[in-house]
Amino acid sequence: MQSRLTKSNASYSRWALALLCLTTSLFLSFQAAAFTMEWELNWPNTDFSNAGVDVTQIKSAGPPRDGIPTIYEPKFIPASEVSDLPSTEPVIQVIHDGVAKAYPIRIMIWHEIVNDTIAGLPIVVTYSPLCNVDAVFERAVQDKDGSRQELTFGNTGKLLHANLIFYDRETETWWQQFTGNAIAGKHLEKTLHVVTSQLIPFSEFTEQFPDGLVLKPEDYDSNFYGTNPYIGYDQARSSSLSSIQFDDEFIGPMDYVVVAGGNAWLFSLIRELEKIEHDDLILTWHEGMNSVLQNKEIVKNPDIGFIRVQRKDKDGILTYAPYMTTFAFTYMAFNPKGTILEDTVESSWGKRSAINYMGSGDTMPEGVYESCSDAGAEGGDDASCAVSDGNDDGNENENGAQSCGSCGTASPETTTE
Repeated sequence: MQSRLTKSNASYSRWALALLCLTTSLFLSFQAAAFTMEWELNWPNTDFSNAGVDVTQIKSAGPPRDGIPTIYEPKFIPASEVSDLPSTEPVIQVIHDGVAKAYPIRIMIWHEIVNDTIAGLPIVVTYSPLCNVDAVFERAVQDKDGSRQELTFGNTGKLLHANLIFYDRETETWWQQFTGNAIAGKHLEKTLHVVTSQLIPFSEFTEQFPDGLVLKPEDYDSNFYGTNPYIGYDQARSSSLSSIQFDDEFIGPMDYVVVAGGNAWLFSLIRELEKIEHDDLILTWHEGMNSVLQNKEIVKNPDIGFIRVQRKDKDGILTYAPYMTTFAFTYMAFNPKGTILEDTVESSWGKRSAINYMGSGDTMPEGVYESCSDAGAEGGDDASCAVSDGNDDGNENENGAQSCGSCGTASPETTTE
């Protein structure tokens, strides 16, 4: 009798497991279909039938399509005439063919996307606050007939792993900011060419380029420029807008990392050592730049410094190399087999990012937010994020995520050691 009951229970368990698997499969299929139906209604010109990512992982950023206003006709003033931008606030520096431009993060955090042209090169400058990723791309793709189509980009209002998804207005193809890859639509499997840029304090830009051009605020009320709507975000334990399961003994999901040449290093390690050489890359830490995602006023955030990444050729000549600073969870989400280097040389620093990028230490300060949704609610805008990183050799994106074919970069400024 006992044997029959055991066999009956085992059979029941197998049927229950099979039913659970079937139910789960049907639910996921229904969820994917529901996502696709919604998007097909709002994006009739975008083909989601063969998306390059798992569409069930895509989330709403809060604002609708173009709810975060993209800048299409940027205005600039000479750096020497800027009077309302603190010297320690970060800007995205782009140099091409002798022209230097700076895009202040205090503006980018509210717009995320700027369509621009620098020395005749059409570019799009992006910033994804919820990943703290800045990236610059060429605004053109090559068609099958060899011609190049210039694109203009807007904001989908969608996120993947908390990272901005933008679209081009010409074909409504969706593009992932972190990788620069098209993930749905006509240009699926294409990748935008990365333009080398640097995230530096405004003082560094003005010192190098006193006549350089600086993006100015839009004409409407600019009282919010200089403020951070994501108060306490980089002090949270995780981002609720990412579906990635982050499980690391020594590195937390919100620890900052620097990605270059297909590798990633803890920001706090570079700050501790001040200089790291890896193959032909040289990464150095410099003081003098505010963080962005901690306090309401950016200028009142702590000085966390900035990273300069350069590539040294066989003659010892240094040139700027593509790189990005982002959260550990972002890097691992797009590089599931990637490794974050914690300790590449002997040092007393050890194996733990005890000093967070913000310098807050291991103890969570009182009142910081547990998730992105909490920070967004307090800050008043659960907005989108943005961007990708570099490639200069046509073989592999500097973020290590995916090959981009015949990528190219703008000519970086050349320096000597």
